[in-house]
Amino acid sequence: IAMGKIAAHAILVGKSSKNIGIVAFNARRNPADRFSHQLFVQVKNYQKSAARVHLLVSTGSVLPETVPLEIGPGETAQYIKKGLPAAGEQMTGRLVTAAGTGALDDFPLDDVAYALLPKREKSKLLLVSPGNLYLEGVLLLDEENISYTRIMPAAYTAEVAKRYDAVIFDDFTPGELPPTGNFLLFDPRGDASPVKILRRVKDPEIWWPQSDKDRRHPIMDFIRVKDMRTLESSVFEAERGDHPLIRLDERGDVYALARRSGGRRLVVVGFSSRQTNWVLRVGFPVFLLNTIAWFSGENTRLIHTYRTGETWTLPVEATGLSVQVTDPSKRTFTVPVKDGQVSFYGRHIGFHTITTERGLRFQIAGNLANPQESDITPRKAIALGYGPHIRTLSPPELKADTARSRMSARTVIFTVLLLGVGLLLLGFGLYGGRAAALWVFLGLLLLAVATLVVAFALELPPWSGFLLAVVILLLTEWLTYNRRVTV
Repeated sequence: IAMGKIAAHAILVGKSSKNIGIVAFNARRNPADRFSHQLFVQVKNYQKSAARVHLLVSTGSVLPETVPLEIGPGETAQYIKKGLPAAGEQMTGRLVTAAGTGALDDFPLDDVAYALLPKREKSKLLLVSPGNLYLEGVLLLDEENISYTRIMPAAYTAEVAKRYDAVIFDDFTPGELPPTGNFLLFDPRGDASPVKILRRVKDPEIWWPQSDKDRRHPIMDFIRVKDMRTLESSVFEAERGDHPLIRLDERGDVYALARRSGGRRLVVVGFSSRQTNWVLRVGFPVFLLNTIAWFSGENTRLIHTYRTGETWTLPVEATGLSVQVTDPSKRTFTVPVKDGQVSFYGRHIGFHTITTERGLRFQIAGNLANPQESDITPRKAIALGYGPHIRTLSPPELKADTARSRMSARTVIFTVLLLGVGLLLLGFGLYGGRAAALWVFLGLLLLAVATLVVAFALELPPWSGFLLAVVILLLTEWLTYNRRVTV
């Protein structure tokens, strides 16, 4: 923006830079051990001197673990905790002084942070196959979290599939898939394929390295398929919203994809596990375990907590039209479900509970997690514009924060209340007459307006503020009626 001759001035606010805050507090499932988690914490010192603090990390009702930290001026300390249990616990991190007493700093909002270790249920799988050691060997790798049953393709029915969390079809294409559930198909064929097949290709080339982390699907984490070979494969038609998993290149033929629609999660692989060298690489068991984790809503990526002051969008497995959200202040509100997602504004730090119409509940954690907002050091210069149009404000355009330059909302409300009471007393002092009634009426009106402002500041429902205003009017009318002041 070219400022030109536009007159501008800035008022600098703040008087303290004493702050040490938690700027990152995240957890993820341990890639090497699916039954444990890792915790990642970052603490930054915004002061001009070194500081010694204690980080208290607690899981559920377990006594907190004390981590002493010594952080230099402007430096950031990191703490990583491994081997945390995957028991669906709430994790809390809190900064305290090294002595354990007294206030830590002047900005307590970032001295506490929250994270969730999501629960993990044992997955019940159905393998529809005449027998395949490549698949069954992988399922036996994680017996603590996976139990599977194998049946012949001729014994498969939709009713049988409903008893399991996920179904794997090994070179078998059922006539029709149930509308809900989790399904992995190897080499589906014909019109019964749940994903449209464009053509079959011999000895397809696969060069897509999938190095872009931001576009990689969780199923393909820790997997490279470059130079993988297979005798033949189907080429699928990817629809909008599909996630290609294996393809020729970034825009080429799609040989495997993931699709999520309604209550169904679907993964299709265009080739047989018996006709590829992929099963001899470590990427194949990782692919299968990642797919099962995705079916159950899990992943090994960093489980980021949500940042307050932003609109939060998260997927939900809800069949109704809305969900109920309860924030840390115990306030409950309704959020509509659209395309399997809900969006709402994150206002408070702490744990938020989402409840579906069927009574299913899950939680998310919200933190300040904003290094810029945690930096409470008063600014000494203000720059407006960008590039060649940048303009730095300096005295007299740059002014200090004084009492004359600002008036708080509390001061305004207090002034209105005093003015209202003063007008009421003036009306009572005149005792009768049109002037007295007018002053009393104006005083009541100011008191009612102040009541409404206070109600909205406390985030009370609007109708409660109006009711309080009406109660004040009625009480005053009742008390003064016989005096013929407000009649």
